[in-house]
Amino acid sequence: WRIMCDALREAAKVQALAKANNPTQTQGGVDSDSWQDYARMYDALIGTPMIDSFMRSYIRHFLGKVWSKESGKSLQDCRLLSVGCGTGLVERLMIDELGLRESNLSCFDFSPSMVEI
Repeated sequence: WRIMCDALREAAKVQALAKANNPTQTQGGVDSDSWQDYARMYDALIGTPMIDSFMRSYIRHFLGKVWSKESGKSLQDCRLLSVGCGTGLVERLMIDELGLRESNLSCFDFSPSMVEI
């Protein structure tokens, strides 16, 4: 948790710096997606290192041991809604490594820039 919070604080600094150097453009009076610069860097700087360092083992433990034991279902049999999916790294991990069916996955993120990556 501490690693993730530190990474998010650093990302916020990068986003603030990027925004200061390139003020948000407006399109029809509406600010464009302020996560655009952050989204471009997210996977390399935050997402992949977090998955490699601790999230992969946590997700495997939780879904493989805790959730399946409590629900009595395998991940292949569940339907999943991912709110705040970002670039989809965690969802890709669940599909590729844990057998979640892509057709059973629905994802949402507030930032179109994160989803477009």
